[in-house]
Order: sequence, then structure tokens, then C-alpha cells
Amino acid sequence: FLATEVVADTDLVLLSKELFTENKEILLLDRYKLARSNLSEDMPKFQPFGESIAYTSNRTGIRQLWLFNKESVQLSQGVYGLQSKSIAWSPAGTRIAGVSENKVQIWQIDGYSQKLETKLHIESVMQWYSVNELLVTAIIDGHSTLHKLNIKTNTMKNLGLKNILWANYGNNGQLFYLTRSGKFWRNAIKPVEIPELNNQFEQPSAVYNSEKLYGINNARQLWVYSIHEDTLEVLSTLP
Repeated sequence: FLATEVVADTDLVLLSKELFTENKEILLLDRYKLARSNLSEDMPKFQPFGESIAYTSNRTGIRQLWLFNKESVQLSQGVYGLQSKSIAWSPAGTRIAGVSENKVQIWQIDGYSQKLETKLHIESVMQWYSVNELLVTAIIDGHSTLHKLNIKTNTMKNLGLKNILWANYGNNGQLFYLTRSGKFWRNAIKPVEIPELNNQFEQPSAVYNSEKLYGINNARQLWVYSIHEDTLEVLSTLP
């Protein structure tokens, strides 16, 4: 076989919501860049109750966890790095969870970390939605299967959902998730499809915030979906 390897250079960009509420056209993103290198910076997450932004980067040659607060500081030092771009802050904003060597690893802000021993190999962390519970995917028979992971007891509960790319619990405990088919759903026991969001993802992730979902599609449109009103609105077309 012949193969081509692509090395991507993705940067972090911080855009004010005023740009969208005032309907300002965004022609260039250079002035909004937050952290960059000549390799990939990915999946930034705001710190709850804090000023830092956590993200992963390949800038040292292997994916590691970084914090940005006026400047970037490397938080993880593992030889094998992080195997997933997806990370999650604890609800209090004092710890960050990621995946390394098929295990959930939790870092404190001072860099100290611990790995959780679980029976299943963990693929990625979706959400840290309560003090002791994470939403994670684990590989079972070749499928990305959604689980609840209790980090206090190291026990897992299979939610019975396969081929999951992204998932989050909403404020009312309702589950939202994206599958490999490109379809978006809510509820786990009796799934309900949200057809407005099917094939609306340029990358397999969304952002849930205050009963709204945000994402970017292949046309580079930044959109917001109101769960309560069942409406999809394009906020801006990005360059």
C-alpha cells in the first residue's frame, strides 16, 4: 500500500459573541488567534469559575495537555501523551480529565495527575457532568460505546449506545449525542432524532450551553440550535 500522511496546523481562535449579535462580517481570523504553533492545537475548553483555557497540542511532537492564561503552559508530561483530543473540566474547574494509554487520567492545575484503573479501555472523555461522574466512550467489540464512569468507585455503566462521536448531558439531565451516521439524537432510553442537526458537523463535536447547541458545518457556518424552540440559526459564515 502507498499512503499519504497529513500534518495539520490548527490554531485556537477566540471570538467575541458581540461579533455575531452585531452581525459583523469576519474576513480574517489572524487577529483573533489565541494560541498557535506549526502543529495542531485542538478542542479548547473554558475553565468553569476561572480564567484559564485547557486544550491539547502536538507542538512538542506528541499530544499533551496545555493551559492558556495570557500565555501557554504545558500541564501534562507523559511519555505517551494524550490519545484523544477530547478533554473535560471538572464542574468546579479545579481538575481536567483526558485519556492516555487507554485510561482516564485526571490532572490538577499544579500538574499532579492520577490514572483510573477500569476494566474497559477508554477511548475518549465526553463530559465531566457531576462531581464524581464522567461521560466516556469505551471500545466494545470494535464499537465506540457510551458509558457513565464513577471516578470514586472506578465503576462503569453501559448506556447501550454505540458508534458515538459526541455526547453531553443537558441541564435537565437529558442526553444529546451524535452518531457515526451523521445523525443527532436526544434521550437514551427512547431516542428522538433531531433532523435539523443531521450532517451539520464539520468536526464530530458540538457545544452545549444553556439549552442551546452550537456547531460548525462543512460550509463553515457557525450555527446555534435552540432546544426549547426547535430552531436552527446561522450566526456567521467564518473565513
